[in-house]
Order: sequence, then structure tokens, then C-alpha cells
Amino acid sequence: MPRANVKFPTMRRLLLLLLAASALAQSPEIEQKMRDAQQAFGAGDCGRAQTTLREIIAADPQNYAAHVLSAHCLLRQKDYAGAIGEFRRMLELRPDTQQGELGLIQAYALSGDTVHRDAEVEHLRALMKAGTTGRTAGRAHTANGDSGSCRQTMTASEGHLVSTA
Repeated sequence: MPRANVKFPTMRRLLLLLLAASALAQSPEIEQKMRDAQQAFGAGDCGRAQTTLREIIAADPQNYAAHVLSAHCLLRQKDYAGAIGEFRRMLELRPDTQQGELGLIQAYALSGDTVHRDAEVEHLRALMKAGTTGRTAGRAHTANGDSGSCRQTMTASEGHLVSTA
């Protein structure tokens, strides 16, 4: 099966652009904490960055940029399960972006979980083929924490659910 080709330098630039743009819409205290977390991340101190990001997320669980940076810190720390959780939260907050899907693919690949990686690659291909990046696609996760085994997609034109394992 072909591997997903992801250009990580481009993803880093997009990550920094996203973080900079989202900082404009935050309170001054959160903005400062995000800058501190970004600085720690840039210096390679993901422990310090994660501490600050946890504070930000506790104050604002919907802070997409904090989840993005947290996911990338967790990848650096090789906490793939934690990173997968953050990428899933990103998809819950903004299902219309491919960044969460690409992050899931990367985290699964780095963890050695080729089954889930391949399932996410196929899901992303299906979304791209259908011309959606999440706007008409919903995600369902099983309560037992099986993060990739259940997928539900709502097709906009037909209005019904299609489940695939």
C-alpha cells in the first residue's frame, strides 16, 4: 500500500501561520501564554510548552491553536496516543480542515499502527474524492476509545448515514 506523502516543512509553515492568526482573536493573557508556548516549542522545550498549553485549554477548551501546538508537542515527545487524542479534538473543533486528518496519519505512522494509518489515509482520500474536507462528513468514535474503527459519513445530497469499519 502506498505511503502518504506529507511535506513536513510546509506543514510547519502552515502551523506557524495558523498559530499567528489565531492569536489575534484571543484575550491578552491567552495571547501571552500562546506566545510563551510557541517560544518553548520553538526552543524544543515541549514539557514547558505542554504545561502552558494545558492552562490555555483548561481556560478555553475550544482553543484550536492550543490543540494544534499540543498535538505537535506530543508527537515530538513520542506520546502518540496523546497526539492522536489532540488531533481528534482538532477534528471535532474544525472538521472542515485537513490538518487534523494529516496529523492523525502522521501519529499513527510514527506509532507503527499501520491499520489505523491506512484507514485514515483511505478516509482522507474518500473525502477528497467526494470534494469534502469535513463539511459534509461527520465523525463518530466508539465509547471504548477505539479511535479509528468506526466511521460515519453523512452525504449531503442523499441525507443518509453510511458506516464503514
